[in-house]
Amino acid sequence: MRRHVNDNIAKFQGLLIGGVFTHLPFLVRAEAGEAERISTFRATEELLMKCGNAFVEIVLLEKNMQELAGYTSRYVTKSQAWPWHG
Repeated sequence: MRRHVNDNIAKFQGLLIGGVFTHLPFLVRAEAGEAERISTFRATEELLMKCGNAFVEIVLLEKNMQELAGYTSRYVTKSQAWPWHG
């Protein structure tokens, strides 16, 4: 249950940070008018959402790799403790 909650928090943080990075160029474009910025944003919205989701996947991948590293470390420690280990 705790991992599920942590994953949801990571997803939210990833979407928030990814959203800022992908939406910021549209928000700071001063040379374009408001209507043009909105039109351009809507035209690329699906791509922006995919970018945000990809950022979330990277955040979750890092968490999974850390968990895998922990399991690997425990396995190596236990395998070195066996008496028949060379």
